[in-house]
Amino acid sequence: MTREIVGVIGQIKTRPDEPADSALEIYVPLAQNTTNAATLVVRATGNPMLLMPSIQAAVLRVDPAQAVSRVRTMEDVAAEATARPRFRAQLVGMFAGFAVVLAAFGVFSVLTFMVQQRAREFGLRRALGASAGDLLRLVFGNGVRLMASGLLLGLTASAMLVRSITGLLFGVTPFDAATFVAAPVALGLTALLACVAPAIRALRSDPAVALREQ
Repeated sequence: MTREIVGVIGQIKTRPDEPADSALEIYVPLAQNTTNAATLVVRATGNPMLLMPSIQAAVLRVDPAQAVSRVRTMEDVAAEATARPRFRAQLVGMFAGFAVVLAAFGVFSVLTFMVQQRAREFGLRRALGASAGDLLRLVFGNGVRLMASGLLLGLTASAMLVRSITGLLFGVTPFDAATFVAAPVALGLTALLACVAPAIRALRSDPAVALREQ
């Protein structure tokens, strides 16, 4: 079929995840594309689905052979267009949650091991007059130092690598303040909660047992 070129435009993306080298597209008049479906967009001030009977009746009056199908709201269209990016974001979020859980178990295991290694020391400190607050400060101090060093390394690595995922972000800046504050706070609270059990074990150490072992 012979076609007359009336204009040329640059290639554009219709979706954020669409590759830049996607197939070229040609715009042609609807009269020359009778086999393709047409899209009717209706703006509504209320619930758009309530207008469906009136829209179907109007289309029927113009062309009784036309069928109105695949009726969707703009929210449905937007959700469908961003389904793949949202799935990837949810997947990354799930793995991030697993990473937080593993980090919590790691901090808990390390602190528990440190308390077990220093059980005699804690017992001797209790026998020599150390208060419960002194032992709590000792255990939590070790946990805070471990947590602070880990957060410092994590934030530094994140700041260095965040630019590599700039193209995957939408509506969020690479150095989003909320993200860089919420993540350390969440990990910090997790680490502090992981210190509770080792601190309780340190408080339960028996001074008499520690003295007998010495």
